[in-house]
Amino acid sequence: MTSSHYYKLLKRSFRFIIFFISIFIINQTFAQSTFNKKHDILKSIEWPAYVFSDENRIYIVGYGTNEWPTYNHYGVYFAAFDLDGNFLYSSFFKEDRILYGQYSIQNAFIEGDWVLACMGQDEGKSYLFVFEKNTGNIYKLLELINPIYPNVNYIVTRRMEKINNGMYLIHCTTPEGPESDYSDPMLIHVNTENWMLRHTIFGKKNQYDSLTLSIWDGKNIISTTHTVTGKPYKIDYKNQLHVHLSDTLGSKQKMFSIHPDSSRTFGTDLIKSNDGGIVIANVRQKNFNMQPENPWSQYYQTWVIPNAMKLDSNFNLAWDIPLGKEYQRHGIAEMWRVLSSIEADGYVLLSVRGATIIPETKEDGDTTNYGLIPQQYGVLDKVDEDGQILWTRHYSILNDTVYGHYRQELRDLEYSSDGGYLLYGYSIEDMFPNDYDSLCFATWLMKTDRHGCIVPGCHEEVSVMQLPPEEAHILIWPNPVRDWLYVFQKAEERHIYHIIDMNGRIIRRFEGSMADETLMIDVSGLKPGSYVLTVETASGKSGRKVFLVF
Repeated sequence: MTSSHYYKLLKRSFRFIIFFISIFIINQTFAQSTFNKKHDILKSIEWPAYVFSDENRIYIVGYGTNEWPTYNHYGVYFAAFDLDGNFLYSSFFKEDRILYGQYSIQNAFIEGDWVLACMGQDEGKSYLFVFEKNTGNIYKLLELINPIYPNVNYIVTRRMEKINNGMYLIHCTTPEGPESDYSDPMLIHVNTENWMLRHTIFGKKNQYDSLTLSIWDGKNIISTTHTVTGKPYKIDYKNQLHVHLSDTLGSKQKMFSIHPDSSRTFGTDLIKSNDGGIVIANVRQKNFNMQPENPWSQYYQTWVIPNAMKLDSNFNLAWDIPLGKEYQRHGIAEMWRVLSSIEADGYVLLSVRGATIIPETKEDGDTTNYGLIPQQYGVLDKVDEDGQILWTRHYSILNDTVYGHYRQELRDLEYSSDGGYLLYGYSIEDMFPNDYDSLCFATWLMKTDRHGCIVPGCHEEVSVMQLPPEEAHILIWPNPVRDWLYVFQKAEERHIYHIIDMNGRIIRRFEGSMADETLMIDVSGLKPGSYVLTVETASGKSGRKVFLVF
């Protein structure tokens, strides 16, 4: 081989290296705006609660346990991450006695060098945690009690609201007495200058009064409650949602009630709308094929769908829309959070959908054995001020397990410091398939851009002139890739994917079927080198993408 041939070969190799280095640099630039991280903060279970951030870090609070597989000794954890989602530090608090219940955490606030989080334990006590923001250590721990009956447990915290700097309002539900089956709303006023607590209890005697959601509008408390008629999971079982306006002394006035047969359940989140009203996230519920002789069967014949509604400034219903195409089995469609969109032209709502657990009914009617169907996925919907759905994004994690999917659930949504969205939830990993006691819950932390995209450009429309009619519309990112490969598919139809190495061997097979779905594939176990991703759709379209693992 002549020197000129060596020179040409070296020149081509140099161009190839520069090409991939350029792609890598471009991808790293984009990677600062989106990420997908899975963290094991505790050894066994991590239940997500709340995510928030400042200009330097991302913080989360949640509850869980290091015990496995007994799942006891639940406690509260605090964790901090850098702005790229990398773990920095954490702390964990648990009570000495064994607790099987779970903490409820609605929100948290940054006040100077502190983080305030209000948490209630279903079978124990409730606390206001004050964490040191820069270390995660607990600075102060205030027990939340009923001042009339200090020894009463089951103080359920609903939400904490910031009235102004140094002043907070905690919304709770408390038993009416030591032996009472009834409960009343309770407001706890917190002054962080002297850590004084002032309590206000209101509600009717011998009645179950519950604040399911509440917000502070600068003057009054707007809260949702619900009433139930009929017996649970019977044909006459109905939920009715109500909206109340209260002052900080507990005076309450009902402002809105949806009609009793609307199938709307209690709210899961609410915010002030951009035009002075409120937006409520909730679910619709329907009961089908009730079987009075088999209560477990009745439970699984309750079907739900995520829902959103808006009331104007006079508490009149402006719109009420389902966020999904059809009712699904109970427990696999949940609505969690709503935020005003970053552009302030509508609202973004977080939900989870899919199939999680179905009963395996025996001949004698016993349904205590469950078949686990790991097909959950997180969903972001954006609606405009008139209730029209602008876009929907689906997120699914895939891996090498026998199922091919992690079961995952996104439960909290917050703004990122650079104009995107932070999404926080958990992924469930099976130590042994179909054995509930072998499940481990890991933290799932995501960041999207303002369009809900992890893959840059997922919101852009592709014209017929840009894409041949026989080619499937998919995008991949990043490329080169080290840990997670994101595959975005536009069409709502079955997509069958294969990852093929340079020897023509099929390394991985997976599927997607949702419109605007981002599939997250863990490729950290692949050897460095070039691979081909192929796709075939149910309508006969196909495509291929080459990517590099390094």
